[in-house]
Formats: sequence, C-alpha cells, structure tokens
Amino acid sequence: MASPAQPQILDDKSQKKIIQKADFEKRAMVSREKYRQHAFMLMLEIAAIIAIPAFTALVIGKKINNNGYLLPLIALAFVISWTIIIIKYIRFNKRVKQVDARIKKEKEAIERWH
Repeated sequence: MASPAQPQILDDKSQKKIIQKADFEKRAMVSREKYRQHAFMLMLEIAAIIAIPAFTALVIGKKINNNGYLLPLIALAFVISWTIIIIKYIRFNKRVKQVDARIKKEKEAIERWH
C-alpha cells in the first residue's frame, strides 16, 4: 500500500517566489479589468462624440432652413468627431503601452527570481 503524499516543505526563497507570482497575477487581473471598464466607457464616449456634432449640425442646418448648408455642416461634424476620436485613441494607446511595459518588467523580475 502506498503511503500518502507528504506535504512539500518549501524554503523561504520558494515561498517568496510563489507569493510574488500570485501577487503579480492578482495585480495584472485588476489592471486588465480596469482597462476593460475604461474601454467600455470609451465606446460610450465615441458614440456621443459622433452623435452630438451630427445632431448639432442637423439642428443648425434645419434652423437655417437651407439645404445647401446641411451637407457642409454634416461634413464638418464628421471631421470634428474623427479628430476627437483619433486624439482619444492616441492617449488610450499610450496608457495601454505603459501597462504592457509594466507587466513585462514585473514578469522579468519574477523570472530573475527563478
């Protein structure tokens, strides 16, 4: 009959590695969830960024009551919307790269412990 497995006793260095890895994984998951929520909010912002200038152009065009102005106003709203969206994308992408760099740095630090 086989004897029951003995619990493995880890030295302090091994225990620190396990704790550090678990801590890293927890922080990475929290950071990922934070950015997932941020991405959802960005989606709502983008919808507003497109809708508000388009609606404003439509209202102004109808107030002027001249269809000749409506198309240029819609085109201007389109340009304004996409300019704002591109600026927001650049800022968001910069933050994502910072998080990626931090994750890479932490992974390298953990691997050095091994």
